[in-house]
Amino acid sequence: MKRVIMSLLVAMVIISFSACAPVNAAGVEQTGEGKTVGIANFHLVNDWCTYSSGEATDYLEARGYTVINTNAQGNTSQHVRDVENLMERGVEGIIIAGGEGRAHRELSIQAKNAGIKVIGMEMYLPGASSGVACDNYTGGVQIAQFMVNRMGGEGKYFVLDSPGWQTLEIRKRMLEAVFVDFPDIVSVGEYEIVGDPITSGYDTTRAVIRSHPDLKGVVSTWGLPGIGAAMAIQELGLENQIVVVSADSDRPVLSKMAEEDSPYMAYIGQDPRRNGEYAAALVDRAITHGDEDMPRMVFAPTLMVSNHDTHLDFPDIVRMNMRDLWDRVYIGEERDFD
Repeated sequence: MKRVIMSLLVAMVIISFSACAPVNAAGVEQTGEGKTVGIANFHLVNDWCTYSSGEATDYLEARGYTVINTNAQGNTSQHVRDVENLMERGVEGIIIAGGEGRAHRELSIQAKNAGIKVIGMEMYLPGASSGVACDNYTGGVQIAQFMVNRMGGEGKYFVLDSPGWQTLEIRKRMLEAVFVDFPDIVSVGEYEIVGDPITSGYDTTRAVIRSHPDLKGVVSTWGLPGIGAAMAIQELGLENQIVVVSADSDRPVLSKMAEEDSPYMAYIGQDPRRNGEYAAALVDRAITHGDEDMPRMVFAPTLMVSNHDTHLDFPDIVRMNMRDLWDRVYIGEERDFD
């Protein structure tokens, strides 16, 4: 492997297959020789989709798998048909990359019953061997904290959303869980993004500001609509009044955040290459060794980004074992355990 896997959970499943698999000239074990994996992509319109799918393809092909990529172009019915077609072709595994999780729940169980290993990428499915996504739970809480602080604990906000995508729903749900404790932060609506996401985000934001000139926050559950929101805020000269939060992996979002007149913005950044690598490693492990000891949920790296002081905007997550915590809290006291 060319890269060191940073997630300990994934490191558990990317184990040596030298006892049962040949090795190619590059030293990569050919665990997938004679096997086929399908990657059913919901769409390929942004960096997260293209990079995660591309990395998964590269990982699997390097190990001898034949990889079939499909692109539903954002159509859920087509996405379901793509998965059904892959099942009919008798693939050994399927990575379902993004999309509406509810639409694939029963299908994932059918695949499991047929002996096909399913990995959800940015979704968790009942019939899947495992699923991988960034930590949208913690990420949703952290962007909520950012908004609470930047909005001063009060004011109006609205949501730009694409209903159905499971991890987008998680981000929104966790943010709303924080806002329950701040009753003076009030939602003035949720708006579905249709067509061009940047234009839709721009048009919707201008319309909401006309109705609510005292607006203080915009939540975009994924990256590109947030660009349109920021554009509208800049055009109206309200960058010191309205904050924008979003999520995903999009270079245009980072460019917008970096502009001198950008509003305050925060971002649940993802590393799509790691998403794809983890998903591919998991399907390889499931096909080769079965579901025993497979983690059901894996978090790929979650990158909290802001265009202000990131260390003030987001709390540090400290990882330690019980000995470390004892020594940090009970300074100088003898432990009750070794």
